[in-house]
Amino acid sequence: AVSDLVASNITNIDSLATPQTIADFYFKADSAAYDPSYSTKDLSLREAVNLYKSNSTKAFTFSLRGSVNEASPSAVGTQLAIDRSNAVKADLVAQGVPADRITVDAPESGTTADSATAFRTVALRVVVPTDCSASGANR
Repeated sequence: AVSDLVASNITNIDSLATPQTIADFYFKADSAAYDPSYSTKDLSLREAVNLYKSNSTKAFTFSLRGSVNEASPSAVGTQLAIDRSNAVKADLVAQGVPADRITVDAPESGTTADSATAFRTVALRVVVPTDCSASGANR
């Protein structure tokens, strides 16, 4: 989470050498609706928006990767994962993050006996190019 970055004394994204997952958003089974039993959605969105605002001049993007709970990818599952990612993207855009700073990556699928929710998520990552200059002109 963003708070973990701050706790690690990473106060801005310049010091991130690899993409970092900063939030996971949980969804209802077979749905692109957030699962209300996980109360971190609003906090995670706020933290991501604040991270963007405090680093908006830096060259970085948010990457969203949805997932579905199925043993092998299907067209329906893939679309559901994309719909979940697009739901998070729409919420970030609604709170001021430019759409061109958010990518939706190819989804993943899988199953786990440990948790039915493990593959009903969207992971939000910060992706920083190797040169994260203030203007982005040196990319």
